[in-house]
Amino acid sequence: MKIHSNNKILLVNRSFMLIALLFAFQPIAATSNIYTNIMLAIGAVGFIVLIASIICVLMGKVSLKEYAATEKETTLSLLAISVLGLIISYAYDSNLYKFWLFIMALQLIDLCMLRKRK
Repeated sequence: MKIHSNNKILLVNRSFMLIALLFAFQPIAATSNIYTNIMLAIGAVGFIVLIASIICVLMGKVSLKEYAATEKETTLSLLAISVLGLIISYAYDSNLYKFWLFIMALQLIDLCMLRKRK
């Protein structure tokens, strides 16, 4: 079965956003064994998808222009996830709020750069 290149890009973007979203809930569910197992499983699948996408780009099956075309949607989604992670980390007095501030700053810079390119 051949997967269309847009579906490959969506798979990479969605898996990365799912990992970020689950990581945002880390202060709430950190003591749960089920949460830890889910994070490990999704992390492993996400890593495999990432390696497969790198191989597809290197082999020329997917172009970097196609990845860049979906960048704005991914940036906005990750910005929303970083705001959620920041709120949860701050509410639960976790040290992860510094990480989420950093991710939010990176996403805002990326969004500004996208607007300047257009």
